Amino acid sequence: MKKYYSYRSKPNFYYSVKEFDFTSKDFYYDHFLLQEFFNADLKTKEEIDKFYINNYGKRAFEYLNDKYLKWANGKYHLTDMMKNRIISLMPKFLSEKAKYNIGIYEYINAIKRNINNYNWKQKQVYNKATTSDNIEQIIKIYDSECERINSINNSYFRFNVLSGYEQKEVLEISKYILNLKLKNTFIQIERDFSVFLPYIKKIINYSFSAHYYIEPFNLSINLNTFSNNIKFPNIKFDRFEQNGRYSEIANKYIASELVVIHSTNNKRVVNSFLNSHDIDIFLEHYEKLTAEKSYSKMNSVFQGEAGVLKISIDIKPIKLLRISVLLAFLKSISYIAIFFIGLFLLVYFKLFTLLIFAILIFGIALISSIKSEVSRFTNLTKELIKLKQNGKQPTC
Repeated sequence: MKKYYSYRSKPNFYYSVKEFDFTSKDFYYDHFLLQEFFNADLKTKEEIDKFYINNYGKRAFEYLNDKYLKWANGKYHLTDMMKNRIISLMPKFLSEKAKYNIGIYEYINAIKRNINNYNWKQKQVYNKATTSDNIEQIIKIYDSECERINSINNSYFRFNVLSGYEQKEVLEISKYILNLKLKNTFIQIERDFSVFLPYIKKIINYSFSAHYYIEPFNLSINLNTFSNNIKFPNIKFDRFEQNGRYSEIANKYIASELVVIHSTNNKRVVNSFLNSHDIDIFLEHYEKLTAEKSYSKMNSVFQGEAGVLKISIDIKPIKLLRISVLLAFLKSISYIAIFFIGLFLLVYFKLFTLLIFAILIFGIALISSIKSEVSRFTNLTKELIKLKQNGKQPTC
């Protein structure tokens, strides 16, 4: 049985005029070259004609000349061969205005590419979640990020239209924008700290836990070990003053980045629940549970501008803690007494076989229970001493 194959033919291409946004990444360079070909002035057309005849012959040029107006008006399809010929020759005959427009695309998209490359590398650096007991780790991260920003280089340029000075402008503007974003992140972190640190200092309960998670750096700071204030850096950096032919375009792009930063800040402020009012409500609830004189536990999560604060507090009234200490002490004494009484009786009645069996079966379990209760007694005693030293049930 014969098999029949059907092939879908490629649709014919008809040229049409397009509007180009040279600041967008969606720049259709091939179509831009075709448009420059059909919009070329008389002098440029004469140069193109000479080049075409020299490279493809007079008959090919006659075909080009015959179909030129039909192609330009979109009335006749442009074959792949003709389209590729035009696209390959046009970079040699671009006007200064065309080169300037390509330069806008190159200039802006090179800045975007530098920023995107930095952001991608930053995600790789902080790919693994880390926890630190040192609050100063935040400052170390800032220093590290500043160093990385200052060491970036331009990745590549697609077209050879920017001068060396303009390429330097691209790099300096990229660094400026990245420094702006880094500064903004640390201002948000500082605002979060200014809200919750005064409360963290006051929480004196032995069994409290507090962590602040900073998402951009995948870092969780353990606030249990916090002792001193953290000094955030006074972030200052100079803006690179560009004065080349793309300075107006650069200023507009920087302004657009500032608008995005401002808009993002407003959203984070609106979505933030890390403020004095919310923490006060949490602590009021804590006071009510404390007054009930029973064991309880409180957990709460506060979304900040730059991170998330998680607080967990175990409420253990002194009276109940004293009872727990006493019970742990009595249990420890009881287990020790049982162990030695049993050992004495087995030795006294010379039940050595039973003694060995008892040590293997019951002795190990009893010793383990003794260790557990002694450890519990020790921890509870330390906790009780800590509360007594403060002279009252912990409050904020």
